[in-house]
Amino acid sequence: MKNTERTLKKKKREIFYANHLDAQVFTYYSYLINQKLDKEYSKDQLLIESVIAYRNIPFNEYRSKYNINFAKEVFVFIKHSKETELNAICFDIKSFLTH
Repeated sequence: MKNTERTLKKKKREIFYANHLDAQVFTYYSYLINQKLDKEYSKDQLLIESVIAYRNIPFNEYRSKYNINFAKEVFVFIKHSKETELNAICFDIKSFLTH
């Protein structure tokens, strides 16, 4: 008689992308959150100029800014500044939303 019992082989896989429906839900909630954040940022010019993460900041009519644009702005500012002591700080908070 043939063995009819099946063995389950577990495969450990990392999840990289949301499925289509999840992506739509995340996009919707991202939109709602960003609407509220932009309203708060607009109350303070320093916040508008400082907070760049997870924001859609227009570069031109075709696309938004990304990290390279922000880095270039900092280097141009430093290059043309009359200040003798400047500090530039950039940091990433690892796993901020997962803990």
